Amino acid sequence: MFDQLDGLPLHPLVVHAVVALAPLATLLAIAHLVPAWRRVLRWPIVAVSVLGAVSAWVATQSGEALQRAISSQLEGNPTGELVEEHAALGDRLFYALIALSVVALVVALLARADRGALGHLAAVVLAVVAIGVGVLTYQVGDKGARAVWNPTGSVDYSRTN
Repeated sequence: MFDQLDGLPLHPLVVHAVVALAPLATLLAIAHLVPAWRRVLRWPIVAVSVLGAVSAWVATQSGEALQRAISSQLEGNPTGELVEEHAALGDRLFYALIALSVVALVVALLARADRGALGHLAAVVLAVVAIGVGVLTYQVGDKGARAVWNPTGSVDYSRTN
């Protein structure tokens, strides 16, 4: 079910949703630190983080299907190690997005009842979890890109000639 879409591997298509939604959730959560924006942002953060978690789940499922499909090409290859690291980080990102979704929901519900110190503390916790999601998103993407474009590390893309 998660292996192909019209003959193309589903994984490289689906990851773009995670790449867009996870950083957006991070930015919204950081913006939520501004007290005047909390009422407006509380439900969009929940929605974006839940959509990010769902897309991360589809990305992990499709990534596992792709990994199985090309497993013979990955054995004994530097790419195989990078793919394993990418997959492990992808699993962590999925769980981090679930955590962000839960925290965002709790914060959204708290915002209705309390705007005092508890609201400020909740906004800080939300931002910290979101920053973790942002860092993990970068790490997952970096490992995936290295696996695809520079598995041996021999290409120096910083050279301009």
